[in-house]
Amino acid sequence: MAIRFYRLDEPHGGLSNFSRHPIAMDGVRWPTVEHRFQAMKYPHDEDRRERIRAAGTPREAKQIAWEKGTNRRDDWDLVRDNVMLAAVRAKFVQNADARELLLSTGDEELIEHTGDDGYWGDGGDGGGVNKLGRVLMLVRAELRALAAHARVLGEPFIPFGYDGARTDARSDPEVLRWIERHFSWERERTDPGGVDWYGPNRYCGDDSDLIVVTPDDRENETGAVAGAS
Repeated sequence: MAIRFYRLDEPHGGLSNFSRHPIAMDGVRWPTVEHRFQAMKYPHDEDRRERIRAAGTPREAKQIAWEKGTNRRDDWDLVRDNVMLAAVRAKFVQNADARELLLSTGDEELIEHTGDDGYWGDGGDGGGVNKLGRVLMLVRAELRALAAHARVLGEPFIPFGYDGARTDARSDPEVLRWIERHFSWERERTDPGGVDWYGPNRYCGDDSDLIVVTPDDRENETGAVAGAS
């Protein structure tokens, strides 16, 4: 059964980009995913980025980004998916409670249910792209793969930047570098043209669907998710 989320006061509100889960990226602390996402529209406007980062709420951050007369980057529509993925990944890697919530959703399809957004959400009637839901499902699968890999190595699952501070030399950064390279390689291999590589069923499944490798295999980047073609 699909899980729909949007409002922060709902059971799965922690999946929203507006949830108060700070992320450390770019050498600074961002209050929410939304803050960082909106700020990345202006890579050459440090003043605007800082105003967005300092905004009291994610809604205010969005309003600043949407102010008239802005010089938003020309290639935003081309890079926004990767910007979102990077911020969402950081959120669930660095915040244990958010990560537990995401992993608790099992194999269910995740849908941002809102009539206000037909790209990141479902458009309210299911006709939207639901890109945020798909990003979440990809990150969920990445976290599973990392956890499974840690089990193969007989190590605790402590991803890099755990809670923004704690790390483990055996799983960070070596394993994380491997998993990041693997998924980057897998995206290029399966979808060099930028097609919807994180569709709702592509990386879903329990740990039995994952092929994990031994430490000696980390460098060959040939491990893949079963069924990927």
